[in-house]
Amino acid sequence: MKTLMTFALACALGLAPNADAKIPSAENSPYVVTKNMAMWMGDNGKLKVSFNRQEGRATIELRNGRSTLYQEVIALHGGAMQSFDLSRLPSGTYEIRVIIGQQVTSKTVEIGYVKEHTFKLN
Repeated sequence: MKTLMTFALACALGLAPNADAKIPSAENSPYVVTKNMAMWMGDNGKLKVSFNRQEGRATIELRNGRSTLYQEVIALHGGAMQSFDLSRLPSGTYEIRVIIGQQVTSKTVEIGYVKEHTFKLN
């Protein structure tokens, strides 16, 4: 019986996740979660931004280098969910900035084409 328990424990440990596996840092994660908002890449090049219910406003910007391609200010008193279709943008590196009060969250989005559109939130 003791041998059977040892064998079962060894099998279970073999299935456990690798503690040494690299967890993506916040800088390289495909999503961002803060106390005020979450941002992630959805299907087919859709960037999703979700906000908690809170006082104040948020500014969302899409930038290409020094140029601002899109900017919107939204009220957050009821929470909010925004979706941005990035599939029509040409290949390149873009910056998404979300500003809530003094908190500025910035991520880069790399858009490229292989045989189909590819999207990567860095």
